[in-house]
Amino acid sequence: MWVARGFAIVVSFATTGCVSNESASNDLFESVPAVREVNVDDNFIVTLKDFGGEDARFSLAVMKFDDLSGARIEGGISSAVASSGKLLSEFLLTTPKLNGKFLVYSRSSLTDLINERRLAESFNESRKSRLVAEAQPEMRALIQESLKPTYNLPDLHPVDLLLYGAVVGYDKDLRDSGVGSGLLGYNVKKERSIDQIHVMVQLVETVTGRIRSVGTASKEVGSSLVSGGYFGLLDEFTVLELEGGNATNDPRTLALLAALQEALLEMFENA
Repeated sequence: MWVARGFAIVVSFATTGCVSNESASNDLFESVPAVREVNVDDNFIVTLKDFGGEDARFSLAVMKFDDLSGARIEGGISSAVASSGKLLSEFLLTTPKLNGKFLVYSRSSLTDLINERRLAESFNESRKSRLVAEAQPEMRALIQESLKPTYNLPDLHPVDLLLYGAVVGYDKDLRDSGVGSGLLGYNVKKERSIDQIHVMVQLVETVTGRIRSVGTASKEVGSSLVSGGYFGLLDEFTVLELEGGNATNDPRTLALLAALQEALLEMFENA
């Protein structure tokens, strides 16, 4: 009878306590916004469209995006937060809303691109030599002069602007807060931790090498935990322990994307 009554108390605690704790945690930390989704801001689009004049077009390459945060290794596992920064920058600059304002070129795969072009040139030469060798002697000179290559690749051109970026800081546990209580073996607690990511981008002119502009931005990355449990004796020989909880972590990638958008906006505003 005592076991059944104790179990009913614990079940009641688990079903009602968790709901109230979740509501309380939302009230407690509602001032800390969680990054859930990022849309390209209208002000971002307008500012970038006006860069250099409404009708101006620029060729641009995102050269690299470094992780200078010192958060690369955590518990023996890589935790680099800048690994997607280059692709996210290219994503923002090639959004259809900009209508081709920037012609974005890849430079991270430049070696692969050059190797492919060398293969094309080798194929053209091999094909030409084979066709000339197979032709009648009187036709060889004509084929040698008039044969068009299968792959006619124009020269690669430099871009107008180079974009460099880095996560210059990732501050862990910038703010920690929590509250808990317990009574007669029951306990509840809620915790909140805030990290902060710092991003810097710079725009470099290809012709002069001058750093034309720099932009910076910071975003918070939060994590929260709500948990509860029970620990007590059911009788002199039986101990009951129950625990449960819910953890929520803000996505770092979306925080990085939001920070990049603000940093790029500042950079082009000041350029």
